[in-house]
Amino acid sequence: TVYNFSHRGAFNSENHLLNWGIQYQREHIDNKINEWTYRDSTGYSIPYSNTEVRLYYTLNSRNRLNSGRVTGFFQDTYSLPVKSGDLYLTGGIRFNYWDFNNELLISPRATINYYPEWENKISFRLSAGVYHQSPFFKELMKTDGTINEDIRAQRSYQLVAGSDYIFTAWDRPFRFTTEAYYKYMDRLIPYQIDNVRIRYLAEQEAVGYATGIDMKINGEFVSGLQSWASLSFMSTKEDIKN
Repeated sequence: TVYNFSHRGAFNSENHLLNWGIQYQREHIDNKINEWTYRDSTGYSIPYSNTEVRLYYTLNSRNRLNSGRVTGFFQDTYSLPVKSGDLYLTGGIRFNYWDFNNELLISPRATINYYPEWENKISFRLSAGVYHQSPFFKELMKTDGTINEDIRAQRSYQLVAGSDYIFTAWDRPFRFTTEAYYKYMDRLIPYQIDNVRIRYLAEQEAVGYATGIDMKINGEFVSGLQSWASLSFMSTKEDIKN
């Protein structure tokens, strides 16, 4: 059972656009596990016993978790004076506090957008920031059914550079978007896929990265119908510690 209360606001002036928000979330979790595997082999079970029925695998656990999270953000978009074109700087900060592990997360980020006064309609942007993803209940659970109370939020340092180019073809407007990115991630929570179930390895930690480039063109290839074509290249790796 999860419920939350939130407030969001905005204020616009001549050179600034302010956005802010705050939220409180309460989580009540009651989790029960009763798993077992009976493995039969031509009239007897494995492991074998001539006096009792033994199960190949069992897991029983009961966990209750009541916790609260406070999150908020503040962001300002500022119009910078330049001789040719429009330049906007967006800076912000997000915070997150979870009373389960008393972890306070501070995530700054910033974006620069430049719209030059060129004959061709093109824009450029550069973004950087720190992002955190706090775990939910399934990420907390170890393989033996107990809870990892020392777990920390997954973290990512990200850098993204991109551009948009608007042009006309067949007397119709098109947009070509390109973005290149690099993300270094640590404190990752590994997981295994077991048939249709995702089993998190809460007692382990990993580092990783993702880098690549995305290209997309969209517009009316057929008159009156919006469609797009995209091409992406990505490389991503993860290393589980120890």
